[in-house]
Amino acid sequence: MKHLLIACLLCTSSRAAELPPSQMLAGDWVPADHHQIDYDKLPRIPSEHVVVNSVKAQNGVNQHNYLAHHDGRYFLMWSDGPGTEDRVGQRVKYATSADGLKWSEPKHLTPVPPNSGPDSPFYNTRSGKGFRYIARGFWQRDGELLALATLDEAAGFFGESLALHGFRWKAGDETWEDTGVIADNAIN
Repeated sequence: MKHLLIACLLCTSSRAAELPPSQMLAGDWVPADHHQIDYDKLPRIPSEHVVVNSVKAQNGVNQHNYLAHHDGRYFLMWSDGPGTEDRVGQRVKYATSADGLKWSEPKHLTPVPPNSGPDSPFYNTRSGKGFRYIARGFWQRDGELLALATLDEAAGFFGESLALHGFRWKAGDETWEDTGVIADNAIN
């Protein structure tokens, strides 16, 4: 068995050496030697900086942000938690925008994790006795928009009950419907 593993690794690494390197930057204007690119002469794209949800005042944390365009508007989702990342009580929030500059007031996408709200003795801790949601992205499927979030114990990475959940956008009343578990023991 050991010899088979070594043979497979050797075949894989020799095959990888034959493949051309992938290009991150491609176009007629890109010189053959990418070291010759004059980055100071690349076009500048105008931009504006927008803060959608600040948690600075409450010493919170925002992370795991995802952006999608669906049905004529932008959807943004992120993990929003107390204190340091991925602690008990962390939820997922979202906001929408028609232009990417003016955003709706952030709202919760996920419910309070089981027995892990602000009144829980484990809230804002790393504990296997409390839960947290983590934003995992959007999924556009069959004309619908689904938001994906994991739910698990907040003791470490990842808890025993780790499960990827789906939430379906209901445009009529502008809410998210919990569609249940998409996959057990999965982060994405």
